[in-house]
Order: sequence, then structure tokens, then C-alpha cells
Amino acid sequence: MFRVQNDFRLSLVLSCPMSLEYYPLDRQTCLIDLASYAYTTDDIKYEWKLTNPIQQKEGLRQSLPSFELQDVLTDYCTSKTNTGEYSCLRTKMILRREFSYYLLQLYIPSFMLVIVSWVSFWLDKDSVPARVTLGVTTLLTMTTQSSGINAKLPPVSYTKAIDVWIGVCLAFIFGALLEFALVNYAARKDMTTGQRMLSKQHSQHADYVSSGYQPLAANPTRPSCCFRLFVRRYKERSKRIDVVSRLVFPIGYACFNGTFLRCRSIIRCFAYLRVILGRLLDVIGMPHVSSA
Repeated sequence: MFRVQNDFRLSLVLSCPMSLEYYPLDRQTCLIDLASYAYTTDDIKYEWKLTNPIQQKEGLRQSLPSFELQDVLTDYCTSKTNTGEYSCLRTKMILRREFSYYLLQLYIPSFMLVIVSWVSFWLDKDSVPARVTLGVTTLLTMTTQSSGINAKLPPVSYTKAIDVWIGVCLAFIFGALLEFALVNYAARKDMTTGQRMLSKQHSQHADYVSSGYQPLAANPTRPSCCFRLFVRRYKERSKRIDVVSRLVFPIGYACFNGTFLRCRSIIRCFAYLRVILGRLLDVIGMPHVSSA
């Protein structure tokens, strides 16, 4: 019995299909299959060497600018067809995308743009040009930034994690712009209501004086302590809207950031929601359809 050893070298340029669902927080698995084309397992059978089956080129992990090579695994991919069973060896390369570039180029700038859009909540309601300019400028800047990021990606039919992030950031910036429109409307209503009430008070006082009666102070229903203090401090509705927005917008954005870091994509968020809904239906005893 003797052993025949056949050595040869191949230089290949291979492609790796990638799923961009979690981009840029994604991790890709690239496969390299080595299979027999004409000989079945009765003729030839491939097996991995037990010790150190794959030798990596020195510096390979540092030669990938956009990815980090986390691991290289070996596996078998023997296939069965109508013509027989064919031996196959498989190499799995686990790649994780480097996040530092996107953190500096996308996430931190967009995070800062959202915070800058909240500056309008501290501006006076009469500063119409300043508040409108601030809202429109941040909205256009965020739109330009998202267009530049998507221009570097191939068009796909599904929603990516980066699309969710950009969409929510745009929604918060646009919400800050709409908040000023609501503040401006409330300020005009406050002015009209104040003038109407002042005119009514003057008219009632004149009627009481002409009839010889003394006006009595009304004793309306007293609201809760916190609400009463809030209304007493901020008598104008436009000011109340600004004060509430200073709390609601940051809290809502912080909740989104926590949810985004956990879910990372809208599909996984929907999966969590389906699980929670299914558990609630189980608790109340209602039938539901579970996804496979």
C-alpha cells in the first residue's frame, strides 16, 4: 500500500454574497467550497487535516480595511444528487464589519444634528426666523448625509438597520420643526384669547358699576398641585409646549437608542413584538398564529 501526494496552488478571486439587513452592525459568513466534480465518494473522499488544516497568510487579518476576520472554521458540504454522492470541503470565514468608521462618520454627526434641532425649544417663540432656519437647516443636513451613505450601498429590497436609524433621526428633526408650528399657532391663540377675555372683563365691570353691584371672585375647581404649579409658572400655552418638548423629545430619543442597540433592525424589532404579543394572547387565552 502506498500514498500518492498531489500538490498544486490556485490563486482565486472569490465573491461573498452579503446580507445588509443589520448594516453597519452586521457580521458576514463567507463560504469557500472545494468539491469533486466528476468523482463520487466511491472514488475519492476529501477530509480535513486534523491539526492546523488552514494556514493563514501573515497579516491577513490586518489587510481587510472594512472588516475584522474573527474566525476561520472548517466543515463538510457533501452533496447527494441523482448521479451519486460527491465529497466537498467547506471553509467558513466569519467577518465582522468595523464600526468605528460609521460611528465617527454617521452616528455621532446624526446624533448631534438631532440634539441641535432641540435648541429651538429654548429660543423665544417670537424668534421665528431663527427657529425656522435652525429646523430647516438640520433637516436638509440630515437628508444630505443619509443620501451620501446610501449612495455607497447597493440597492436592496429590504430595510437595513441604518435606514431605521436615519429615518428616526429625520422624524425627530421634523418633529422639532412641527413643534414650532404648533407653538406659533398656540401663541397666536393665546393672544386672541387674552384680548377677548380682557374686553369681556372690562364690559362686565362696567355693567356691575352701572347696576351698583360688587363683582364676586369665582372659585373654580382646583386642579392637582403639580399641574397647578406648572400652569401658574407657564401661563401661556405656547411656553408650556416648549417646556414639555424639552423633556419628551430627549426621553423619546433615548428610548429609541436603547431599543435600536438591542434590536438593530426593524425586522428583529417586529420579531420581539410578535413574541410579546403571542405571550399576551397566551395569558388571556386567545388563539393566535405563531410564525415558524
